[in-house]
Amino acid sequence: MLSTQIFRPTMNSGKVYARLVGSAAPMQEVGGVEQLELAIKESIKKQTDYNRAGGGTRSQVSRVEEVTMKAVLQDINPVNLARAVFGNTSAVPVGTIPMRRMWPTRAG
Repeated sequence: MLSTQIFRPTMNSGKVYARLVGSAAPMQEVGGVEQLELAIKESIKKQTDYNRAGGGTRSQVSRVEEVTMKAVLQDINPVNLARAVFGNTSAVPVGTIPMRRMWPTRAG
């Protein structure tokens, strides 16, 4: 029995770039990414082939509905953290924070 799998070792190295969805901003390098996983959800519409005996698919159209990314980052910096929580970064001048007494509250 012949094997149908081909062994191709790889180190999977490269740079990962990202930007906010719908943004026209240029792609920015994310930094060190230890692990990257993409989940692509697509809808496939098939056109049945009625010309051949046994049928089958004449053609099909695939549309990407959703893509989610899961990554293990090696570089946790303010820019990557802001991207993860859909925030932004800004510099805050160094100063003293006045002490205030905080009282716990209960919702509801």
